[in-house]
Amino acid sequence: MRGYNETECNGKVWEKGHLQEYDLNWMVKGLPGFAKNWIRDYAKTESVIAYHFFYRSKDKKIDIGYVVTDTKHNLLKKWYVGSDKAASALDESVKYICN
Repeated sequence: MRGYNETECNGKVWEKGHLQEYDLNWMVKGLPGFAKNWIRDYAKTESVIAYHFFYRSKDKKIDIGYVVTDTKHNLLKKWYVGSDKAASALDESVKYICN
């Protein structure tokens, strides 16, 4: 997820915020509004990495939670979705993606 102030991509210069909105609405379009808003507020000058953890049960997608790290994989924020079991799964997942 590019920072708000990042403006150059593929040799073209865009207005501030354009590339970040592109990332939020395409790369992580499944993130809920509160997570996207947190990223917008936090990622003004620096890029972040956003993760959406879920599993599938038959034909249904079950959310576990959302995690945001800096580009060095330091945990910045996490949100739990669902049960204590899902929270435990998210905490375990964080161990593998964060420093």
